[in-house]
Amino acid sequence: MICPYCQQEMQKGELTADGRRGITWWPSDGPSWNRVIVAKNALWQSQAEAFYCGTCKKILIDV
Repeated sequence: MICPYCQQEMQKGELTADGRRGITWWPSDGPSWNRVIVAKNALWQSQAEAFYCGTCKKILIDV
């Protein structure tokens, strides 16, 4: 997916919340240390496909 803000390629991953680690974006491929912590606290467990742009630091998800 191309970032609508900077026109660079975005990395596919998953936005997760597990109630313990907050909300985190994890890359679909590549090392797990490339994760992005979005919020330190989350009250529920869920996940959604999301795309991350490392250039402008934006995450896009479909709702």
